[in-house]
Amino acid sequence: DLTPTSEPQPPEDRVNRIVFVNDDGQLVSLAPDGSQERVLTSAQQRFQFPAWSPDGRLVAAIGTDRTGAGVFVLDDSITGAAPLPLYTDRRNGPFYLYWSPDSRQVSFLASHPDGMGLHLVQADGSADSRLLTIGGPLYWQWTADSRQMLIHSGFTGEGSRLELIAADGDGMGDSLAAPGFFQAPGISADGRYLAYAEVTSGASSRLVVISAIDNLMKGA
Repeated sequence: DLTPTSEPQPPEDRVNRIVFVNDDGQLVSLAPDGSQERVLTSAQQRFQFPAWSPDGRLVAAIGTDRTGAGVFVLDDSITGAAPLPLYTDRRNGPFYLYWSPDSRQVSFLASHPDGMGLHLVQADGSADSRLLTIGGPLYWQWTADSRQMLIHSGFTGEGSRLELIAADGDGMGDSLAAPGFFQAPGISADGRYLAYAEVTSGASSRLVVISAIDNLMKGA
């Protein structure tokens, strides 16, 4: 169940660094003033879309080579790494990733024969990646406790979904409303409110902001 929760606070010693892709397609991090440069990777892959974990200690990125595309997670304190992918696929490669707020999981989209696949993988590589749900397109936001995701799958009408799903579940949840034409739902930082687009009569859409508690009571 979705319950209000305070937004996770970063540790006091949070790392304050920038990560980017250099001309060789490798990941480099440095301090905001340009000092303390570290070349994090020396790999056959060319990397894209690096993203810091919320605690500022790990970097997730998509790497591509002749064998396919994969999701990689690297420790910013290690340089010159040739990391192993947490997920890789020659045909159904990943193209977007999004950290869980607790920095323990990476959620990512990969191609799928039926649209897009929303996958989860443990950042420490302790478990294989898992296909959570399928849709197209797919938009989602994590709850602050990293236990659930508010998703909008599809556009609107038949086959579209607007649901709150559990990260450790089967990828299905109770329908919140008939999805409208704006596909990116939102959760307030304190977990008290959900925001989404809902279709109305005449095929118009409206913005809805509801109390998470009221939603739980409605579903009880």
